[in-house]
Amino acid sequence: GHTKQHRYTAMADIRPFTGRLTIVPIRAEGLEETQLFGKQDPYVEIQFGKDVQKTPTHKDGNKDPVWNYAISYDLKDMSERVISIRIKNKNMGIDNQIGVVRCPIYAVISPDKKEKWFTVFKDGDNKKECGRILLKGYFEGTGGLPSAPKESKYGLVAASFGNKHIEIDVLGFCEEMVSESSLSFSKHIPLTQLFGFDPCSNHDKTLTVTYIVDGKSLDVSHKEGDLDIFGSGKEVIEQIKNKHNDVKIKLVPLCIFFWHLEREREK
Repeated sequence: GHTKQHRYTAMADIRPFTGRLTIVPIRAEGLEETQLFGKQDPYVEIQFGKDVQKTPTHKDGNKDPVWNYAISYDLKDMSERVISIRIKNKNMGIDNQIGVVRCPIYAVISPDKKEKWFTVFKDGDNKKECGRILLKGYFEGTGGLPSAPKESKYGLVAASFGNKHIEIDVLGFCEEMVSESSLSFSKHIPLTQLFGFDPCSNHDKTLTVTYIVDGKSLDVSHKEGDLDIFGSGKEVIEQIKNKHNDVKIKLVPLCIFFWHLEREREK
């Protein structure tokens, strides 16, 4: 089990995309007004790899434009991880940028085609916020992040990496990282390096792991170094910062967990 942890960079489990990627910019709200006179005419320009595509323009959409327009990419062995979603203002001359969402593609796509809000920043450095955009994304094909099993063998319930602006589901990764019934994170490897992507550059990021502990009821709330542990009943939530000390989360293989439950019932 020990070698696995040293070999383990989750990055190794990200596979290139082959298939059809669809991104739907639905609408935006609270956008910054970038023109002095009249209302701005926003459209969305999406770049993934070298391929750039646009939505139609919402004339006079100004701060709260609506597009609801699907953009699709046919991908073959695509290993690009970052997508740029720019909101632009249609002008007579050169179109100016209103704001941008630049993030790992894995933040945007979800198997259940969930709509998600993203913070729009003035530039790709993610410093100044200027509104938000509602996106829906899905991918049909092979590749991407390891998918989470229907039922975790170790009682993992959820795992996400990011912050309030952008969050990425890494449950599949965490399931594969378990070694000797523990999830271990070395202080030498920041999470962005471990996972192979940065959800939101120039911002703090946290890995939040939710898991089931032993069948006995539990009520905890304490801090251990970089670890915030809180929860009650049988689920515990632990939070690990991008840069952290050595962290080890002890898990209970579920066969043992259910055995305890059975014993409790027999009493």
